[in-house]
Amino acid sequence: MKKIFPIFLILFLVSISIAYAADINVDIIPVKDIILKGESAIFDIDITNLQDNLDRITYNVYDQNWEWEKKFYDINSGSMKRVTLTLTPFEDLNPDKYSLDLRVYSVNNPDIYVDESLIINYLD
Repeated sequence: MKKIFPIFLILFLVSISIAYAADINVDIIPVKDIILKGESAIFDIDITNLQDNLDRITYNVYDQNWEWEKKFYDINSGSMKRVTLTLTPFEDLNPDKYSLDLRVYSVNNPDIYVDESLIINYLD
């Protein structure tokens, strides 16, 4: 019995971390991910609330070279909301291929989040 308890404890802790990841689902749809100087990249983001309650969802882009607007969305249980994220590079940013880290998360419970990458080809 003493050997079985640690196994059950590990399985329980793993199931808790998996449950948090399954509380929201995020799908990224590139609308305009190849841009020229003076243009903005555009992504549609489908956010599905898989929780049993209404939740307020927002996002962060972890890159200081791009301008974007933070917005908040109330999404009912079991519902999906498509949001549009527009990213504009700062003028002094050099053309290159960029991978931006995006975190979509619950305002009510920041432990509920999904991390994604946004790939942008910024051409000269």
